[in-house]
Amino acid sequence: AQSDGEVMEMMADDTIIGNAYAEFGIDGESWEYEVILTAFFADDGQYCLTTQAALDRFVEVTGAEVTGTSTGSEEQPAEVSGFSDVSADAWYAGYVETVAEKGLFSGNEDGTFAPEANMTYAQFLVVLSQFSGDAIPGAEGAWYQGYVNWAEEADLIPAGVGESFNPDAAITRQDMAALFGSFLNTYDHSGETVNSGETSFADAGSIADYAADGVQICYQLGIMSGKDGSVFDPMGTATRAEVAVTMVQMARIMER
Repeated sequence: AQSDGEVMEMMADDTIIGNAYAEFGIDGESWEYEVILTAFFADDGQYCLTTQAALDRFVEVTGAEVTGTSTGSEEQPAEVSGFSDVSADAWYAGYVETVAEKGLFSGNEDGTFAPEANMTYAQFLVVLSQFSGDAIPGAEGAWYQGYVNWAEEADLIPAGVGESFNPDAAITRQDMAALFGSFLNTYDHSGETVNSGETSFADAGSIADYAADGVQICYQLGIMSGKDGSVFDPMGTATRAEVAVTMVQMARIMER
């Protein structure tokens, strides 16, 4: 449909039974489409599933007359990347969308992202491996064993982390930093210094020795920052939403 309302091409006819997808845009020549309409052709007519905003825009551009009413249900908040539990107005929505588009994170089988769930060591290694460019071979055992083997063979797990390594446990902030540090020292990156100088966290004395260098490089490259009160909170855990933020920074550093 062009801006004057003229229909240039019909994508299907009324003999089709089943689902079909049609795109609607304001300029039929440039193919710059604004919304996607899902059309369903049934024995008793054609139905089109869309949002009220898209319908309003369609009417505005084409001048078409709309008859009938909606189902009457309240419009639900827009979802990000199809995750049913990530609202478009959530503070982490943009980060979740980015990591999903880059293939760094995947959702759960039920269509959720679980933004408030703690990130486990295994999940962190899976996401970190996406930046390596390495082929991760399969392995017998748990679903994450291949990623653990990869990290061990690449010498990415510092001794301090390995002493109490539990793939199913929630990863601590200092262990995240330690793994980031060893990864960045092993793989080439183009990260430029964001914060110069040494870290000055109020709880610096609580950061384990094996994680100190990782915390420093994460601070300098802008991957991880402190919390309220100028603390790093080394033993604190991180949610999947929070890790999504760090992975967006890693994507910048690794030019992915």
